[in-house]
Amino acid sequence: MLKLILIQTLCTHYEIEEYFLNVLHDWGLIEFIKDQEVRYIDEEHIANLEKMIRLRQELDSNIEGIGVVFNLLQKVETSKTN
Repeated sequence: MLKLILIQTLCTHYEIEEYFLNVLHDWGLIEFIKDQEVRYIDEEHIANLEKMIRLRQELDSNIEGIGVVFNLLQKVETSKTN
């Protein structure tokens, strides 16, 4: 069963702008779930979102950099499980 977290709740908790999440979504890095025009993120994807937030805050990465690093991290994690 999906456990959904409201976008505004995430923005408040992580002290990020909704714009940042919109850009991540536009780049295909996160997926929104919409219910009657209200947007959510599945709780299972929060760990990935936290990684992207850290990349932005700690390394001052732009969206392109976040995408590259995140995709590389995904490949490394996948290769470890195979």
